[in-house]
Amino acid sequence: MYQRKKKSNVDIHTSVITLTPNLVLSCGKDGQLRLFRNRSDSFQEFQFGLGFIQGISPSTTTDGFLLSMRDYPVIV
Repeated sequence: MYQRKKKSNVDIHTSVITLTPNLVLSCGKDGQLRLFRNRSDSFQEFQFGLGFIQGISPSTTTDGFLLSMRDYPVIV
């Protein structure tokens, strides 16, 4: 019998940024940004209406983030 392996949070995200010791911002392979709290299974999902997000990284010049989109880059 085939058993489906449950995917971990690492398997379903393309990039993650630790904002504080208690908050983690992640970009999922489904193109959504999510904010996770440590020691909690709940998360907040952000809807920007920008399209599919491929990755996220901290900006080196501002307090923002660089989002790589399927068709174009965006700074938030």
